[in-house]
Amino acid sequence: MVYKRDHLYVDKVKQVHTVVYEGKAVSNNEYYASNNWRTRHGIKAKFSKIFNVLLSQAGLPWMDKYAVMLFYNGRQDPDNLGGGFVKLFLDALKQERKKGQIIKQGWVYDDSPEYCKMVSTCYDYTLKPNTFEFVILEL
Repeated sequence: MVYKRDHLYVDKVKQVHTVVYEGKAVSNNEYYASNNWRTRHGIKAKFSKIFNVLLSQAGLPWMDKYAVMLFYNGRQDPDNLGGGFVKLFLDALKQERKKGQIIKQGWVYDDSPEYCKMVSTCYDYTLKPNTFEFVILEL
């Protein structure tokens, strides 16, 4: 079967949103190689700021259910981006709560399977080098 971007959830997609990051990504190996939580926290804080700006600029609506596909052209293997880098994006996408209070609005309630129906990573040689295109399917 030939992979097509639009073959999954076709009958359920309400809208398609695209967020593009151009720059160096962090791989799972880089993120988890450090035993120091401060290093990981610094990486998370850096990408949280970057992704929040990109998400704000994209003008996304609130989404009850969604799927995220990452298309990229970079040095990393798909499995080396799928966990850490996509997780950092999903964390920026979701609403943050502390003791029942919303401390960051976000665009989705959570990244649990109840809300996030799919995450995929696909190498795309047609993109410019070091380009990461997050396609968000609003379901």
